[in-house]
Amino acid sequence: MKNLPNMITLLRLLSAPVIFYFLATSKAIAAFVLALTAFVSDWIDGYLARKMGTVSRFGELADPLADRLLVLSVLAGQVFGGKLPAIIFFLVVLRELIAVAGFLIVRNFLAPEFRVIREGKIIAAVVYVFLTASIIIDFPDELFWLLVCFYYLAFVFYLKSIKETQKLGGKQK
Repeated sequence: MKNLPNMITLLRLLSAPVIFYFLATSKAIAAFVLALTAFVSDWIDGYLARKMGTVSRFGELADPLADRLLVLSVLAGQVFGGKLPAIIFFLVVLRELIAVAGFLIVRNFLAPEFRVIREGKIIAAVVYVFLTASIIIDFPDELFWLLVCFYYLAFVFYLKSIKETQKLGGKQK
């Protein structure tokens, strides 16, 4: 792996189980710092890949995988640590399973040029900020339910984008 963006993505992937471990062993500050670094580096690796012209198939697949593993590691760590009801974690896992299945169908059959949309990026940023803050701030469960709603809302925006992409013959505007 010769390019910097891919190395950053790989480090993000490897940080997910470490974040879970820190949360499960009540090392909140360490989990917070690592999660903050991982979520911020999500923007950095994509920016660098585009700027340096090193967008790769590995990055296209590993970056969204890292995003999902990071979100799930924070949620699972909080469930394991008793800070969060398990149902919230399972609803996010369900959404992720649906999203991955949908992604595979879209990429292979409907819109091979499908790309991330602005609304999805905004919602992802809100989710990342909230999850990172939730490591050191005890939010009420109701805010986590709102997070689940945002997460599913992002999925609705992606479905809308797929429909628009199909109207344009497989190319996103």
